[in-house]
Amino acid sequence: MEERAPGLAVELLDHAASAVRDRAMDIEGPYVERCWTHIVGPTAVVLLRCLKWRAGGAVDPAELAAVIGAGNDPAGKAVWRALNRLGRYGLVYAEGVRVEVYRQVAPLGPNQLDRAPVLVREAHRELWGAV
Repeated sequence: MEERAPGLAVELLDHAASAVRDRAMDIEGPYVERCWTHIVGPTAVVLLRCLKWRAGGAVDPAELAAVIGAGNDPAGKAVWRALNRLGRYGLVYAEGVRVEVYRQVAPLGPNQLDRAPVLVREAHRELWGAV
């Protein structure tokens, strides 16, 4: 019998950093998909938005994986990998099974923009401002 992953306790919060809150883009907005997808990948972007919709309760990672089209692994490994990527770039804070999903995202940093494809830099300029 395969082991099921523990449920995730999801909270939706304003971003912890005031600099992000003061000039931020909503996670449902086009900046996430047009700019952050290049960094965290499409699975992580879909997961981020799905977590927002599921905030306030416990969510089964395996069910989340199936909902976002990331497989049917009972351990929800694709969800855990995507959560790690989102956490690495400050889009969520995850500790154990507790996940804080931020309503806002920061802009890509200068180093990320320097390495980004032209379409991402153009989207950043259009949606956020000068590069």
